[in-house]
Amino acid sequence: MQTKTEQKVVDYLPIEDIINLCPKWFGKNETRFFKSKWDNVVYKLGDIGYFISSEKFESEARKYTIRRFSFTEKRFLIGKDIFEFQRFNTKIEAKNALLYLLKPYIAKERLI
Repeated sequence: MQTKTEQKVVDYLPIEDIINLCPKWFGKNETRFFKSKWDNVVYKLGDIGYFISSEKFESEARKYTIRRFSFTEKRFLIGKDIFEFQRFNTKIEAKNALLYLLKPYIAKERLI
């Protein structure tokens, strides 16, 4: 069991840290095709970075996805449940789900 001083804590990084490691995913053609947007803040817990992206296809409403990125493997991790593609109808729903997931690891004074 981890002691209080050994517990993992969420760190905050700029999205550019992931963009630099995986530039094709954020390329102009991909962004234009999917009408992609993403948060500027990445929540990093251990090796994994979490952020919210959104995509809008043609006449459909914009939907939101919680993304996971492995800094060691330099790739996105696909998942189920809250990590399913376009799982959320609003950014608030996605942000609330992500913060709930990370809540035990976020120091209250660092919550953004």
